[in-house]
Amino acid sequence: MGIHFGSDCCFVPDASRIDTGLQLLGDSNIIECWSADSSRTWKLSVKPGNAKVVQTENWLLVAVWLSDNDCENMAQATEQAYATMLEIAREAHMPHVVRSWNYLPHINRGNGDSETYKQFCAGRAAAYQEKGVVQADFASASALGTHSANAIFYQLSTAVRGQHFENPLQVSAYDYPRQYGPRSPTFARATACQLEDNNILFISGTASVKGHQSVHVGDIHQQTQQTLANLDALLSDIGTKLGTEIAPDFLKVYIRHPRDFALVRDLVEARFPQCEFVYVAADICRADLLVEIDGHCWL
Repeated sequence: MGIHFGSDCCFVPDASRIDTGLQLLGDSNIIECWSADSSRTWKLSVKPGNAKVVQTENWLLVAVWLSDNDCENMAQATEQAYATMLEIAREAHMPHVVRSWNYLPHINRGNGDSETYKQFCAGRAAAYQEKGVVQADFASASALGTHSANAIFYQLSTAVRGQHFENPLQVSAYDYPRQYGPRSPTFARATACQLEDNNILFISGTASVKGHQSVHVGDIHQQTQQTLANLDALLSDIGTKLGTEIAPDFLKVYIRHPRDFALVRDLVEARFPQCEFVYVAADICRADLLVEIDGHCWL
């Protein structure tokens, strides 16, 4: 399955691609690929309701698109999309979600509880409640805003439950106070699991948040430094718990204003010089945040 950037976020019949609507920054031309070992059985399929599925013996990737009309009622459309993804995963005997990615149009549009991101969180939480996904099952996730009219959600699930982690510098998202919306975000800061013969740690979207509050508002340099400090704290704490040193192998860097690309790139590559990167233009889930980073580490 190829995760494509620089294209509109829309459903196309080709089962082997996901179009995110995220625009690449810099001069790179990158496709993010998820594949199975050639010796293993795997299949691609397109399902009713603008859904695509990649299934192997050990993991399942499900993607669902929302049209621009669907996005007008984000809470309801999200609840239906997540219910579909969870149902497909359970029918395939891969019920344990270990990672999800969510790209929405106009993520900061709307006031108070009507904001797109808060409506998305409400819809996802409703689907989790309906399908019996409890707090102990909340997996790593990211939610970003694109300049496309449509939305795309995709999730990775396995037959075996992953191990979920929180960040010692941050309040768990599912414990956020009421000011962040009618339903708290339902995700963990990181999730470790086994994919085929490899162990992997998925890092959730990480931004300039301490406790539950945005910090260094308006300062891209300090927000990037705080985001990196949050990553350091998360990986150090997980490394202590797992008894191993952990460093990221791949990071996806979301930057609200393309003019900040060079500054952000220099900071993150100085901190993680051995890592692979993808830089994209995206709106962050809070209007006062300017940068967010997610990724994974092979364990």
